[in-house]
Amino acid sequence: MPDLESLPTPPLVANLPAASADESLQTVLLKRNDIAYILWCLGRVYAAVEEPPKRAYIEKHNASTLDSLDHSTMTRPKIVCLCGSSRFVGDIAVKAWELEKQGYIAVSLHLLPSWYEGVQRSHQAEHEGVAAILDHVHFAKIDLADMVYVMNVHGYIGERTGLEIEHAKAIGKPIEYLVPIGAVQ
Repeated sequence: MPDLESLPTPPLVANLPAASADESLQTVLLKRNDIAYILWCLGRVYAAVEEPPKRAYIEKHNASTLDSLDHSTMTRPKIVCLCGSSRFVGDIAVKAWELEKQGYIAVSLHLLPSWYEGVQRSHQAEHEGVAAILDHVHFAKIDLADMVYVMNVHGYIGERTGLEIEHAKAIGKPIEYLVPIGAVQ
C-alpha cells in the first residue's frame, strides 16, 4: 500500500494548515469542516487501496467466468426497468436476478430484508412518507432503461404501475408484460 503522505495534494487544499501528528482523520475533518478537504482526504484513502476487494472476491469465487470475459470488446448490457406493484416485490426481485444472470442490468424497486426497521409487506414508500421521491426516481429509471418489463402478476396493474406504463409509452420505450394484456379475465 502506498504511503498516504506521498500522494499529491490538489491545489484546492494545498494551502490548508497541516494536521498535527496526533490528530485522527475524523478529528481533522470535524475541525476543518471543509468539503474540499473532506473530498481530498477520501480520495487519498481510496487511492491508497491497491486492488478493489470486489475484484479479488470475483477472482476467487468465479475465476472461470471472469477469465472468459473479454472486457475490451464488451458492449454495455441492455438495461431493463421492472415495474409492478410493491406487493409483488419478491417476484420482482426474482425476475431481476433471472435477467442479470442472462446479462441484463435490471433496475426496479428494492426488496428489503425482514430486519429492516418498520418493513411492510407492501407500500413501504407510503409507510415511510417517501412515495413521491421514489416515484420520481422510478420514472428516471424508466428514462435510463432500454426497455420496460411489467411484472403484472395475475394480470394486476395498480395505479402507480399504470402511470409508469403511460410514461414508458410516452417516451417510446419498448414494453413487455409478464402476463399478456387481456390474458386474465
